[in-house]
Amino acid sequence: MKASNGCCHGRPRAAEYLQDEYDVGRNSAELTAALGIPVVAQFLTAPLHIHAMDYYAKPVATSAERWGTIRAEFGTVAFARGFRILPAFGIGSFSNNRFREYMIRHDYDPEPDPTTLTRRLTTAIIGERRLSRELYYPESTLGATDWKVKKEGGK
Repeated sequence: MKASNGCCHGRPRAAEYLQDEYDVGRNSAELTAALGIPVVAQFLTAPLHIHAMDYYAKPVATSAERWGTIRAEFGTVAFARGFRILPAFGIGSFSNNRFREYMIRHDYDPEPDPTTLTRRLTTAIIGERRLSRELYYPESTLGATDWKVKKEGGK
């Protein structure tokens, strides 16, 4: 849990550091931090996981045997764990942050047109017909479900 918190909360700081100290561009700094920090965290936590698995498999082993197991398995385990975590916590995290930045509205953004998506969906479903709001909601039957569709140019 602590390693994942360190990765998530340490990335923005690492990206700012790269931008300030090494004059790296924002996207490059964030991508480098997003890819590098989870992998480095695996190299730090791999010995703990190897020790835990060894302790479970051989509960009566000596400390020297455990250190020998950690040394023998460290390269393979750390590489495999680092490689395995890249798609989710590296590439996925970077892509998710970009997507969220794109989707989050700001105060200075124009008001969205609520009918834009509806128009595209309706056009995709019923084709190039013209829809009339008055035909959807006649005053006498406001909210009625028997909507009428009017062909473009027709009556």
